[in-house]
Order: sequence, then C-alpha cells, then structure tokens
Amino acid sequence: MKRTKIGATLSSATSTATVENNTTPFVPGTDIVVSIDVPAAGPGVLTAKIEQSVDDSTWTDLFAPAAFALPAGAVGHVRSATVTCPRYIRGTISAYTTGSALFYMEKGL
Repeated sequence: MKRTKIGATLSSATSTATVENNTTPFVPGTDIVVSIDVPAAGPGVLTAKIEQSVDDSTWTDLFAPAAFALPAGAVGHVRSATVTCPRYIRGTISAYTTGSALFYMEKGL
C-alpha cells in the first residue's frame, strides 16, 4: 500500500497547499481512498474535508465526513470509500476549536 500525505498538517481554519496528482500510483481517474487523521487533542471540535479540482481554481468536496468531536487526549481517524483520484487535491479545515488534521491519499489497499 502507498500512503501519501496531502500538504502540511493543519491546526487552524485554512487549506493545505494544492497537490497535483500526476505520478503513479496517484494519477487522475484511478481509484484511491482518502483519509483524515486527528492526532491526540481536545477536548474540542474540528471539521475537516478533502477537496478536488480539475483546474486548481474551482473546488468541490471529495470527502466531507462529520465533524470530529473529541474528548481530551482522543485520536480520530476516518477513511473514505473508494473515490476517483482527481487532478488536484487539498485538505481543508473549516471549523476549529483545538487539535490538528493530517490528510492522506492511499492506493493499493
């Protein structure tokens, strides 16, 4: 399995740098799984999602799970079902009280 981090770890309401998928195994049109990890944090709430774009300008949700509501010291992890690898991908935190998020693409599960 190949697991690649999408941009930097975020700990505020912002987006990661855009990643252009053009290297095997992450090429547009192939099946991948995406995931969001929230290391030990809390107590607090963190809303994170992974977005996609065909032009690095207009963004839509690729994976938008429910908010992470974690007690102190808890760890969160959520994985998508299989999705189609977009040309451009980024992670976004839209609501934040504490903690950080790491965004990943996975291939070959």
